Parts: sequence; structure tokens; C-alpha cells
Amino acid sequence: MRFLTAGLLFVASIVLVILGIGERTIWSDPNQHVVELKADQSVPYYVIPSSALTHFAGTPTITVKGDGKVFAASGRESDIDAWLANESNALLTFGGAKNATVIEERTGIVSGLKPVGSDLWRTETSGAGRVRLINLDTAEENAVLVARDGVKSAPGDIRIVWQINADQTVSNYLLIAGGVCLVLALISNFYSIIRLRRERRPRRKLPKAPQGPKYRPKRKNSYAPPRGRRSARNLFVALPSAILTVALLSGCSFNTYLFSGQSTETPSATPTADNAQPPVTLLGGQIKRILGETAYAAKMADTGVDRHIINERFAGPALEIRTVHYYLQSRKKGIANLTPISASAKILLPAAEKSWPRTFMAVTKTGNSSVAPQMLVFQQETPRSNYKVWYTIELHEKTPAVASATIGAIQTAPDSGFLVKKPNEIVDGYGDLINNPLSSLAINDFDVSADDFYQGIVKSQATNVASLKAGKIVFNHVLGSPNILGLNTMSNGALVALYMKDVTVTKPKKSTQAIVVGGLEKVLLGKAGSTTGISTTYGDMMLFFVPNTNGGRIRLLGYSFGLVQVKALK
Repeated sequence: MRFLTAGLLFVASIVLVILGIGERTIWSDPNQHVVELKADQSVPYYVIPSSALTHFAGTPTITVKGDGKVFAASGRESDIDAWLANESNALLTFGGAKNATVIEERTGIVSGLKPVGSDLWRTETSGAGRVRLINLDTAEENAVLVARDGVKSAPGDIRIVWQINADQTVSNYLLIAGGVCLVLALISNFYSIIRLRRERRPRRKLPKAPQGPKYRPKRKNSYAPPRGRRSARNLFVALPSAILTVALLSGCSFNTYLFSGQSTETPSATPTADNAQPPVTLLGGQIKRILGETAYAAKMADTGVDRHIINERFAGPALEIRTVHYYLQSRKKGIANLTPISASAKILLPAAEKSWPRTFMAVTKTGNSSVAPQMLVFQQETPRSNYKVWYTIELHEKTPAVASATIGAIQTAPDSGFLVKKPNEIVDGYGDLINNPLSSLAINDFDVSADDFYQGIVKSQATNVASLKAGKIVFNHVLGSPNILGLNTMSNGALVALYMKDVTVTKPKKSTQAIVVGGLEKVLLGKAGSTTGISTTYGDMMLFFVPNTNGGRIRLLGYSFGLVQVKALK
């Protein structure tokens, strides 16, 4: 009977294992969804919207085929639409039982707009005849743009494949049950053999002497489960054996099949932005690419390999200071290069914004501890322009806490009334405090106790006034650019980057006298001095922390400056 039980268990284990394997192979559902899009419209762009890419679960792989050059890029659908604007294009979706192609043509102009290299693209690829976007992330309203060169008709042979993660719960249970039956069959068979061998042993025992009857209490039947070390030992042996057998039969690791059809690894939580806040404008891959191209452009221009490349990624005050510095280097030997731009960043703060212009800030990370980190402040003016550095600011104080790069920050308007001082009024107050340290009306607006820039410029102005006996000098501190860029922080305030110009006007007291300059001022002026007077301008790129209206003082977190103009007065 025991051998029969073992045989039945063995047969049951084989049947269960075969059923479990069959659930994974011949009886399993298809492992992917495939949609073929076919279009032949005479438009230079096709757009595959986010709704089409999320029609099935998972991350699709998109293959585009066509004659000649083929281009494909992914980006937020609203950003793609903003980039296209009034360009002629068509929207490709699918529907019906056979997923037939549905085309919605959107008429417009054909201006020859080149699709390659836009900062709006999260991923992009181009090639001859065939390109692929593999495992495309469909989060954040991701869509796909397909084109050639912006003039020729876009390729319309598109294949989208979604891989299916099949539910293997039933298969797992069958394999586990088959393994348990096999273990029980082996144990039953082994126990039966032991009992059979014991029953066949010879019995050679001497007869015992006759003894009187003994009282034996009646034995009661007990149905309680066994307890003690023997029971624990049996369980300790049986459980690992069952798990080991299942693992060997299924060919998978222990962590994969513990009464579940999914991996035991728990995915990490993804932070989500507040529904009322606009989506973040840039993802990590986009920022990394922008920083890399910016660092490369700065390196090529700083080393003199290609001065013109600086215009591709620099604008405003950052471009002005670097351009003047290059001119001075060309006129005088021995002038050191400006601080290089690092492509690595330890803090990223993109804007959460739907419209343009858009801003993002990055605090660079350098391998040299003696080199101060820089705050790079970028701006994208229109959907069709790339991000450019407006401010490169050396940080001298730690920045306050900011939001995660996946959430972003709200942009601060130059005339924002939610701060203790409007950003476009900061230069007036700060400049007045420099010129009148004791009597300025802005003395309570700024915390200059640890402001080395303020203390240095106040001291320098006082020295120049004391040393100029035969002339008169006037100091002006004015807003150098109306493009003030700011982002809100998590510390009840905002980071505000602006450009202040320090204009020093020096005139002789008598017509027979002249103002003489030297060093870089002489190089930029083109002569040693002027009898009418000289105006010298330094540009200061500055980063302030401005508290909100709840109170607090404005602090200067960092600055960078350079000589930008020297001219003779008329």
C-alpha cells in the first residue's frame, strides 16, 4: 500500500509539472502586442501621441523605416506641438479590432524646420533607412515625432511593439504542487523500503520466563498533532527539500517563486508633483545632455580652438563677460582663462512650467575642492531655441533647500510681489547700500554681515576716492539686464540671478589734466588715458536668496564679475 501511495504521488508530481510547464509555453498568451502604422501623407512630420503609446501597458519599442534619412524623437506631447506650431503635420493613431491606422492631418506651412538637436527631445535618433526607439518611457505625456529633414515627406512605415509580462501565478502553483508531491513520493518510498527491510530480519530472541499479569491502563486514542523536537526536525527537513525541488524543476531562483507570480523585489516609490503645479520642463537625460554640450562649448572657446562655438550655448551677461575676456586675451599675453564649466552637477532645479521662456539652474560639481562650485542659470526663450547660459556664478555660500529635480520649481517673475523686495528693485537697493553704507534706506533689507563682495567693493570705492586728488569720481550701480531669472525654493523664498553693472566715472578737475589707466583697462580703452575723463564698467553676475513676505533679509549667495567696457568721455 505504501509503494502504491508513493507511485501515485510520483505520477501526480509528473502531471502537475507538465501542466505547469505547459502553462508557460503551449497554453500561454502572446508575449507582445504589435501595431503596424501605415501612412503616406505628404507632410514633413508625423506625431504619435501619448494616448497611442499608452494604449497597451508597458514600454513600447518603435521602429521607423523609410528610404533615405529617417529621424525619430520623443518628448512631451505639448512640447512637440509647441515646437511644430503652424508646421504641416499629421497625427497617427490606431483603432478598431485590427488596430487600423487612423490619420488626422493638420495643415500648415512647410518652412524646412530641422528637427535634429532640440532640447525638447528626451531621446532622439537618426539614420539611413531604419531607426528604433527602444523601451520608450511613456510617462510624462511622452509622444514621438517622426520626420526626415523637415522638407521631405516623413516616413510612414512604423511598427510599435509592447512586451507583455504574463501572469505566471497558476504555473507557479502547479510547479510548487508537483514538487511537493515528488518530495512526498520520495519520502513515502524511502520509508516503505526501511519498513520492508525491518520486517524481513531474522528473529532470534530467547523465550522469557513466565510472568504474572500486569495492570495496564487503557490507552486512549489521541488525535493531537505531534510536538517536540522530532516534529520540528521533520518539518525542518521537509520544507527545504520541497523548496529545493521546486527550484530545480522550474529552473528559477528561490526569490522568484514564493507563492507569487511576481518578483519579491519591491519597486521604489516615485515622487509625484502636486496636481496644481505644472509639469517639470526637463528630465535628467535632457539636463545631462545640455550640461555636456555647454561644458564642451566653453572648453573649445576658452582654449581658443573655436571662439564662435560659445554662441551656441551662452547668451546675455555670461556671453558678454566671456567675449570681452577673449578680446583681452587676444590683445595681451598672460591673461588666464576663466573658470571652466563642469558637465557634472550636484543640484538640479528645472522649472515647472508649460509656457516660455523657461529656466533651469544647476550647481556644478568639481573634482578640485579648492575650486568653488558654480551656479549655472539657463533659459530657453522659445520652443525652437535651445537652452543657453545667462549666468555663471561662483557660489560663496550654501544654497537653501530646493525641490527635487523630478518636481521642479515655480519661476519667479521679475516684478513678483510675494517676496520682501521685487527682484527688479534689488540692484537699486543693493547699489544704494554700497554707496551709502550707513545712511541707505535699504540697510535693513540686506544681510551683509558675511557678504565679502559688498565689503570688498565698499572698501575699494573708499580707497579710490581717497587716492584721487586731482579729479572727481562717481560710482553708479545699475541693472545690467532686464532678464532677471528666479526659481522658488523650499525655504520660503526664491533664488534670483541678476546682472549688476558697476559704472565708475572719473573726470579731471582741470582741462590741463588727464585721467590715466593701466592694466586691462588700458588694453580695452586702446590708449593710456583721456583728458575728458573715463567711464569704466564691470559686470557682476549675482545670485541672491530673497525671502518671501513673511520676513527676513536678502542674502548674496554668489557672484562672478569681469571688466566689460572702458571708454573715454566726450
